[in-house]
Amino acid sequence: MSNTSTQYAHVSANQGHLIDRLQGIGFLSVIEFVSGKPKISTSRALTVELAYDQKLISRKTNVRFGEILRYSLCKEAPLRAWCEETRSYEAVIQRKIATNLPSLLSLSCCCAGRKAGAVGLQVWQQEDSRNWLPEYIEVHIETDKSVTVKELALNEDGEEEWVTFGQYLPLPKSFFSEWEKELPQDLPITKSYRLEAVVSFVRTNSDLSDDAPQREGHHVVHVRVPADFECKALQKQLAQIEKSIDSLNKTDNNGPITLDSDIPLEERRQHLLEQLREVEARETHDQWVLMNGFVVSKLDNSDDVRSFNAKFKEP
Repeated sequence: MSNTSTQYAHVSANQGHLIDRLQGIGFLSVIEFVSGKPKISTSRALTVELAYDQKLISRKTNVRFGEILRYSLCKEAPLRAWCEETRSYEAVIQRKIATNLPSLLSLSCCCAGRKAGAVGLQVWQQEDSRNWLPEYIEVHIETDKSVTVKELALNEDGEEEWVTFGQYLPLPKSFFSEWEKELPQDLPITKSYRLEAVVSFVRTNSDLSDDAPQREGHHVVHVRVPADFECKALQKQLAQIEKSIDSLNKTDNNGPITLDSDIPLEERRQHLLEQLREVEARETHDQWVLMNGFVVSKLDNSDDVRSFNAKFKEP
């Protein structure tokens, strides 16, 4: 999840834009005035910016990812806005609510590279938050516009269980009639998501204290590689090696057949066969890899991908 700003796609989803159809998510903004009709507007984004509710964070010692995501998809904030009926500025409540769910959910954590004391960064770097980022989540938008988020987490016994975070929207029923023309008609919506990639900011300066003057560093990327993709890549390499061996065996070459790196082709062929057998026999079929510049490393599990309790790593 990269620290990029939200990009708004001012296009309708039915216009067929590929990125919008994959990542586009609609939002409905409602401003409630003390007097007069609510002000309603719609927007569309390609990335959901995570928002950190100060009230939620201040009253809990351990905040879960599902709570942050639920609030970000259905958040409210006090502000002052102009009311046409009273011709004056009023203290109002603005609610921004997701109205659909994309096939590819892209999240911006909105805290990497900032001051170490930032609220969002404190949430991600809670000391006991190992594997705080869940690998599987489920999002549900109900017909009454309430949003529920579930995350798959480990309980105290070390067993996986679904944890649910939901909140009913305290909106008058009279508002719903105003919304009908703005909302999709296929509610309720439920979609399940699996973590596929994470972009992190790794600090490289030696001073990692909260009052460090600079936050120098670079980005690294964790990516899930499906087992079938890895098998196809190995099979393709194996086929090329075997083709080269067959072709060269038809010549009068009596010596060992080698690559430019002086590795005999037969040795390379055996190595690929061993790799292929390992992938096919692996219990966890997918493989996580870390891309750090030009260096690509395989990971044994997703622990490093989902943990941010180390001070040098930021989401």
